[in-house]
Amino acid sequence: MISNISDMLDYFGVAVDFDEFTHDFIRVYKVDPATDKVRAFELYTQGEAFEEQLIKLFPADAAKLRRFFDYSQAMFDEIYGLKYAPGARDILEMLLNCPKVVRNRNKTFSEYMKMFGINNPDIGLMFQVFSGMCGLPNDRIAALLTVGVMYSLREKACRPRGRFIELPQKMEKRYRELGGQMLFRSEVEKIIVDENGVRGVRLKDGSIIRSWNIISTIDVKLTMENLVGLEILRALNPGYAAKLDSVRMTTSTFTVNLGIDDASILTDHALPCGYGVVTMGDDAYQKLFPSFENNEFKLSTGCFYLGYSCPPPSDREKPVLSLQAVPVPVNNWSRLRNAEPGIYQQEKEKAADMLINIMETYVVPDLRNHITVRDISTPATYVRYSGSPTGSIYDMASVPENFGPHRLPVVTPVKGLLAPKFAHGVFGAMNSGLQAVDILLDGKVMHGNSRFKLTAAKS
Repeated sequence: MISNISDMLDYFGVAVDFDEFTHDFIRVYKVDPATDKVRAFELYTQGEAFEEQLIKLFPADAAKLRRFFDYSQAMFDEIYGLKYAPGARDILEMLLNCPKVVRNRNKTFSEYMKMFGINNPDIGLMFQVFSGMCGLPNDRIAALLTVGVMYSLREKACRPRGRFIELPQKMEKRYRELGGQMLFRSEVEKIIVDENGVRGVRLKDGSIIRSWNIISTIDVKLTMENLVGLEILRALNPGYAAKLDSVRMTTSTFTVNLGIDDASILTDHALPCGYGVVTMGDDAYQKLFPSFENNEFKLSTGCFYLGYSCPPPSDREKPVLSLQAVPVPVNNWSRLRNAEPGIYQQEKEKAADMLINIMETYVVPDLRNHITVRDISTPATYVRYSGSPTGSIYDMASVPENFGPHRLPVVTPVKGLLAPKFAHGVFGAMNSGLQAVDILLDGKVMHGNSRFKLTAAKS
């Protein structure tokens, strides 16, 4: 499920047909492992349907929710006035034009909810869905990010009408049409730096690609510590090096993708939707997160937070149900994969069975009998493919001290090296990429603004 990227696709000259989620926006199943009781919440979108549905679900908190939504919408609108690298004048204008953003820039989302007297745990669970999409619990995540994710998806929540891979495939095609080149199986071993800045990259096969500008979107600590080198950073900017050392990365995840033999098995239980969550309560994420920080795998049938997605299949295809357990640490997954592959496989299958059992117990009875294919990804899988030693699926953790004015800037101390880090997901990746392009083209695309607008780019 992605938010509105229409402006960016139009700018690139890429045409993709999308289906929007409305009454099938988000579903949350709150379960009680002691009694097997399940309470299902449905969240809608389009217009003010999201707000009205939450008020309908929690009428006793209607006045608090209305104040929350009015304020949050106004704060979200202020984001369009922010700059990604504000100067002195920009900061003064931000103080005048974005007072709500300034006031709440250091708050967690839990602290933000307290401003409106919201303490209903079930309401907290609804909002945890949006915080969880960024890999953090409500009491850790920057309030601005949860509100941003919530209102971006409220504006438009969609997915490509065909297969999801159609989106990157069409962008790749357009990139090549414009003269771009892509090299696969070409791992970068070192970013070449001299006293004047970057000069290119050296690949693992020993070949060198020369360039005066490099954009790196991999794990920022991996980029700066391994590919550049801390000694270079400390010499250029000791403050930046210290900030980098203190940066915390997000959680990894355990994912199971299931091929199902019959779509009706899922549609009969209303599973196809934008995004779904099955959890034992609003505090599950908060309970699991300290275990993640201690590198402990504490997920169990008594304490779990399980996200799922189930896109409607085309007439020619069987459905896929994806289950994602968060927050999950790297733990000993990487060690087992490298040193004891047999035990690794056993533990992997055992954890996958637990996720399937949770779905079968609370949401889709007899699910196991309709699984024809299952593909399992552990945190070690994410380490392998991303190169991130922590297996982080969202890069830097968007806690207040890592976010907004406190985050590492796009422009690094190494001249010519950019590390765009706006937010998470398809929109965040595309928008942060355009921020980097804007820097290289002296503001001709985004005019220094944090969020892309097609009208501003054309002007």
